[in-house]
Amino acid sequence: MRSVHFPQLRADEVLIKVMAVGVCGSDVHYYEHGRIGRYVVEKPIILGHECAGIVATVGSAVSRFREGDRVAVEPGVTCGRCSACKEGRYNLCPDVQFLATPPVNGAFVQYMAIREDMVFAIPDHLSFEEATLNEPFSVGIHAARRRPVCSPAPPWRSWGWVRSGSWPWPRPNRSGRAGSS
Repeated sequence: MRSVHFPQLRADEVLIKVMAVGVCGSDVHYYEHGRIGRYVVEKPIILGHECAGIVATVGSAVSRFREGDRVAVEPGVTCGRCSACKEGRYNLCPDVQFLATPPVNGAFVQYMAIREDMVFAIPDHLSFEEATLNEPFSVGIHAARRRPVCSPAPPWRSWGWVRSGSWPWPRPNRSGRAGSS
């Protein structure tokens, strides 16, 4: 643990008292390996990007939130100006800066400042811990929409060895285990 400076709030930002942070596979990967692809941890970094909390204060230009609001954070902070952002496809923003991805610190802190448009209100019945699952849940929904799990034509049906019967693995026997039937 180390002490960090209290965040300086800009006019378009919300100061959040962090109440819960999820531990993502990327957090574990950075911790164990110090890198993911081209993103290399070269100095101490604060991990955690799936988070939720309470609005502590707001910048002078913030209009959607007020002190005490319960919120979840979108961890991919985009430019908001490129064509992808303007089309509502901000996940494709070439200038996205992701929380807990070098050189950006993450949410395992007591307070964090983030742009108002990266913050979303959560209902009172949703726990902060549940709200941290918004980001990974949305990734799962996006993946399912791109390739439905219950597709009427699974991709393996078009593979030649499946049609020809030359199955490359041991076939399951009556007990469901691999081996002779």
